[in-house]
Amino acid sequence: MIKKDNFTQNIELKNKTVEIKEEEEEVEEEVEEPIEINYIPPKFTFTEEELKNHPAQNPRLIRSSYPGVSNIRLNYEGKCGEHFKYPPHTTRDIVFGAFEEYSNNSPEQVIFREKIARTLEITRTTLSKAKFVVCYKGNLSGAMEKLFKYYNVELIKAPAKYDHFHIANARFFLFYDYMMKHRSEIDRVLMIDLKDIYVFADIFAAVDPNQWVMMSECFDHRFCLHLGEGQWHNEKLREFYGNPPLREWRKLNVVEINSGLHIGNINKAIEFCEYYISNFDIKYCDRWAYEQQMTNVIIWTKPNKINAVVIDKCDQLMCFPAGLPAIFSFSNSNSIRYAKDGCSPIVLHKGLPPLWERFYNFENKIN
Repeated sequence: MIKKDNFTQNIELKNKTVEIKEEEEEVEEEVEEPIEINYIPPKFTFTEEELKNHPAQNPRLIRSSYPGVSNIRLNYEGKCGEHFKYPPHTTRDIVFGAFEEYSNNSPEQVIFREKIARTLEITRTTLSKAKFVVCYKGNLSGAMEKLFKYYNVELIKAPAKYDHFHIANARFFLFYDYMMKHRSEIDRVLMIDLKDIYVFADIFAAVDPNQWVMMSECFDHRFCLHLGEGQWHNEKLREFYGNPPLREWRKLNVVEINSGLHIGNINKAIEFCEYYISNFDIKYCDRWAYEQQMTNVIIWTKPNKINAVVIDKCDQLMCFPAGLPAIFSFSNSNSIRYAKDGCSPIVLHKGLPPLWERFYNFENKIN
C-alpha cells in the first residue's frame, strides 16, 4: 500500500539565487520566458594556498582505506564524520545499476566502459561488503562481461517485455522485480547511475534507512535548479506533458530531482518503485529522460505522495556538481574536500576532473 504524506527537503532553500521574471500580461498559450540567473559561479578549483583562507584551515587529510580510492586523500575527521551515525553496510545491503551496450567497438562505447569502470573502482571497493546487481538490455560484449566479473557484479538480463524500453525507464521495473523475489534477503538499497556516481565513503552509514533519500540538481550550496526552470528540463516537460503549468510549478519553489541516486531501506525502495510503476505512461517507455521528468512531476505535483522522502541539497552527504564542481577542491596532492568547511564529500554525481582518470588503468584490468 502506498501511503500519503508530505515531502520534506533536507535543507530549506533559504538562499535561492535564481530569479524568475514573468510577464504580467496574460496570454492564451503558455510561452516559456527567459530565466534570469543572478549567479556567478566560483572558481573551478582552489590551490592549497587559497584553501588556507577557508573556514577549515589545513584539515588533516588521510589516505582512503579503500583500495579503489587509495590515491585520494579524504577528510572525515571530527565534525566531518558526524554523518556516519547509522550501521555500516553489510552483505544484506544491495547496490543497483543498469545499462545498455549499443556498440562493442565504437570510441563512444570505450569511453562508456571506462566511465563504468571508474564508478565501480571507487564505489565497489568503498561498499565492498554490499551486493552489486546490474540489470542490462541487449547483448553483452566480452569486455563488459570481464569488467563486471572483475568487480564481482551480478548481472540480470532484462526480459523481452522490456525490449522497447529505454534502459533508464526500465531500470525501476527491473529493480522492483528483483527486490520482490529477494525481499527477505535485503535490508537497504542504493540505486545509482552506473557511469558517474562516485561513493567515497559508506553512504549506508550516513543515511537514515527509514527515509527515501533522493538527489537534487543543486550545483553548490547556493545554486539549484527548481521545477519549471531550465531550458532543457522544460523542453522535456513539454515533450512528455504537452503544455505543463510551468508558472504554477515554479511557485512551488521545489528543487529539480535528479534520478541518479536513491537510497533507503528495502520497504522504502519497493514503495518508491510501486509509485513509479503506477504512474508510468507506457507510450514514453523508449524516451530517454522520461523517468526523471516523471519522477519530478509525481513527487512534487501529485496528491498521492509516498511517505518520508528527503530531497538532499548539495552538501557533504551528496552533491550533483555536474559541470560546475566549484565548491570542491581537487588539489595537486590528490585531495578532495568541500571548500566551505574542509570536509570531503561522501557521494558525488559527476564532477570529477579529467586528470583523475590517470589514477586508474582500466584496460589492464578488463582485457
